[in-house]
Amino acid sequence: MALVGCADAAGPVAAPTTAAAELQAESDAAADAERVALAKIGRLVATSLADKSLRHQLRRDLRKAPFREHKLELGGYLRSDDGHSLLTSMAGGKSPDAVLTLVDQIRSLEFYMPVRKHRETWVGDGDVLVAVQLEEKDPIIAFDGIGGERQLDPDIPPEQPTLSIVASETRFDQTMPTGSRNVGDMNGRSIGTLEPRGLDVSGLIAVEEGPDGGGSGGGSGGTSIPSGLYLEF
Repeated sequence: MALVGCADAAGPVAAPTTAAAELQAESDAAADAERVALAKIGRLVATSLADKSLRHQLRRDLRKAPFREHKLELGGYLRSDDGHSLLTSMAGGKSPDAVLTLVDQIRSLEFYMPVRKHRETWVGDGDVLVAVQLEEKDPIIAFDGIGGERQLDPDIPPEQPTLSIVASETRFDQTMPTGSRNVGDMNGRSIGTLEPRGLDVSGLIAVEEGPDGGGSGGGSGGTSIPSGLYLEF
């Protein structure tokens, strides 16, 4: 038994597999599966938007979204009445459930036009790209209307108007404040950008320095208000 023991000791010893390593491997495999599904979704959206009517429908739906950059939660949008036409086109004559099953394989996704210049100038033109990225470290892959694929530079926005499908970072239960205004939307022809209502100085009280160095309150009429932070209500 001593000899057998010595022989065993001299052989190679495999390092034990830790639970943490197993969990990391499972996490990596799940993320890879999400990336594959996301690329399929991106290509389906891009080829569907070769249809002019779908592009204009999407432009209108994005413009209605009550968030600063007019973001849509992709899964919820495709399940809505507004997104039904896009979902049907993505299904390509098959059951839309197959597309929704694919979407459900991925974490929550937001769908929007991230470059402000694009949001404020795109009127539904046909040269739009659809870019996908699951995590910030991933390359940005974009698809065109015929399903062609290219990689985008993360530091240089593309010239072509680009829609983006990425992991959600927006609280879709927290819309922009009432009274926010849409700017840069070409009088309703483009998506634009939602901005909070500007400061209304008419209701503020300005404080002027008195002769004794103290302050005296007065209405804002005729009084310049110094730069600073002010509470409106």
